[in-house]
Amino acid sequence: MGNTEKNETNQRIIEAARHVFAERGYAGSRMQEIADAAGVNKGLLTYYDWSKQKLFEAVFADALEQFFGHLDAIIEADMPLINRLESLVDKYVDLLLANPSLPGFVLSEINQNPAFFQEKVQSQQKVPDLSRLLVQIQIAGQTGQIHPIDPFQLLMNVISMCVFPFAGRPMIKGMTGIDDNSFNHLMRQRKAAIMAFVQRALRPD
Repeated sequence: MGNTEKNETNQRIIEAARHVFAERGYAGSRMQEIADAAGVNKGLLTYYDWSKQKLFEAVFADALEQFFGHLDAIIEADMPLINRLESLVDKYVDLLLANPSLPGFVLSEINQNPAFFQEKVQSQQKVPDLSRLLVQIQIAGQTGQIHPIDPFQLLMNVISMCVFPFAGRPMIKGMTGIDDNSFNHLMRQRKAAIMAFVQRALRPD
């Protein structure tokens, strides 16, 4: 088997594991389910040296890399604060639309094993430096560009408004009776709704 084919099969296995873990959690997932979802023989997982723990770590590391990667690019870019926050909202809603089960999966596993999550975050080669964004928020408040606000609270508010609807997707769909297409349409509209809310909250006195 050539390297290209092996890499493609490995990627298919990881993608299958992502879906199975997101649906069933780590404890409820079985290697046979992952093999079936990837369309491979279970023995191939062993041949590629995949255990359930290694697959879970690969999936979790990829989730962190996606989250940190977007945040780092936004922090490093040279742009006004409102544009930076708008980019943050846009990128994260798009990321979650592409991976709607990701927040529920991550939050569930963090609650099950917080030490594992902390270890994985600390082992990341490039954790975003939030100081640039936090200082920009602080200065904007001090100079009257925005209503003064605790930078950490603002950042947590924005991220929470992006993430919570996806983490609570089953509850929202159950309460409203909407299907996946309607939910996704609602989330695309939410980008503008979040920014309108943030801009009103930050409007100087």
